[in-house]
Amino acid sequence: AEAASGDAAAWPGGVPGRDGGLVRRHPIVLEILGELMNPRCAEREAGNYGRWNWGWGGPSVRPKLNTKAVGAVINFPGCADQAIHADAPHLYDHAHLPPYYVNMFAPAVATSAEASLAVGQTAFIPGSHRMDACARLMADGEAARNERNARIVRPHLRLGDAMLFDTRTIHFGLSNRSDAGARRPQLYVNYQQMWYDDKKNW
Repeated sequence: AEAASGDAAAWPGGVPGRDGGLVRRHPIVLEILGELMNPRCAEREAGNYGRWNWGWGGPSVRPKLNTKAVGAVINFPGCADQAIHADAPHLYDHAHLPPYYVNMFAPAVATSAEASLAVGQTAFIPGSHRMDACARLMADGEAARNERNARIVRPHLRLGDAMLFDTRTIHFGLSNRSDAGARRPQLYVNYQQMWYDDKKNW
């Protein structure tokens, strides 16, 4: 997972409009995603001749990503821990490929209660986007459970922060234990390769 930090005023152009355009297409976010999802290989890219046929402008041009609309999920008081899961599968079992599907999370908190640790965060297991690590971490037994617990991270995002994560990463939403009745609203944006569309999760 990668994160870009800052306050709401740091977004170019100020507060995003209703379509979330400034969030979805923030230049720093798009630059990170380009490097992450379509890494360059100068020694070999000239041979990717099929990019002409797809209208991408030739072998040296990075494909554009399919940027979905801004959505929101809300964690209400009393919500329990979410089941541990990954949002998307690996495309092939025999090879680890760059991510084809990345999510961005950004908090939409408005009050100090909504920003507190008590409302819960999304917990991640770093390294679990790789199949060999995931198989070991998700195995039955005490050793795997201990390693899972030791690896878990719980990023606590502030208003204006954003976090990107490979959807093959194991994660789960944490329970909302707020005594103040606070909700945890969270914005999300899905970034996918042009040939992929998630018809299950969102």
